[in-house]
This record gives sequence, C-alpha cells and structure tokens, in this order.
Amino acid sequence: MPEYVIELDTWMRDQSRVDAWQVRLRVWRNGQYFQFFTVVVPGIDLATDVSNKDQDFQKRFWQWLAVDAVDAIKQAILANRAPLPNPDNAIELRGDVRKAVSQARSQTALPIKRSTDNREVVDSFTLPA
Repeated sequence: MPEYVIELDTWMRDQSRVDAWQVRLRVWRNGQYFQFFTVVVPGIDLATDVSNKDQDFQKRFWQWLAVDAVDAIKQAILANRAPLPNPDNAIELRGDVRKAVSQARSQTALPIKRSTDNREVVDSFTLPA
C-alpha cells in the first residue's frame, strides 16, 4: 500500500482572492511529490476569532486547520480526485474556522511537530492502491 505524508508548507493571504487566507499543504506518495492542497478561509471568518489573538494562538489555529484537512485529503485520493494532471495546481478545501478556533483554544500544545529533517509533518498514512 502506498504511504502518504502531508507536509505543512505555510499559511498566507490567498493571492488569488481579495479577502481570503490559505493553509498550503504538500502531499508526498512513497517519497515522491504527489499533490498540492490549499485550505481556504474567508478573511471575514478570521476577523473576530483569530486576527486579534496572540501569535501562539494563531499558529495553533493554522496548524489545526491543516490537521482537520487530513480526512478530506484522504477522501480526494480514494475518490481519484488527486492527483490533478498538474499536481502543482492546488486542490482547494474549505476550512472549518469554528472547529479550528475551538481546538486552538482548548489545546495549548501545537498539533504539528517538526520532523528530524525539519519538515512540519501533519500526518502520514497508507491507503489502498
């Protein structure tokens, strides 16, 4: 069975939209680049719950958005929606701001740790071929 690794690249303002942010994720399959995903969050959803919080809270929030995307990424792979013909083009997912805010408030530890090769690994798993 192929092994997949989801790596957090970064979070940033979405350059293709006026008022949105995104978490950028790379997925590797058996050590080879497989597909790029973005978790998109409308800026208005961030205005009250996230933007006025401290940096530690914000980092936990963005990491929880990445963690929460794992199931949707698995579903996209199993449904053969990934990879795209050009895997550098992102598959967009919608982030659940309320869930990530709740997790960031209730959990003080970061959900994602750096690997020995200095990557932020969100998750690794195997799926049937």
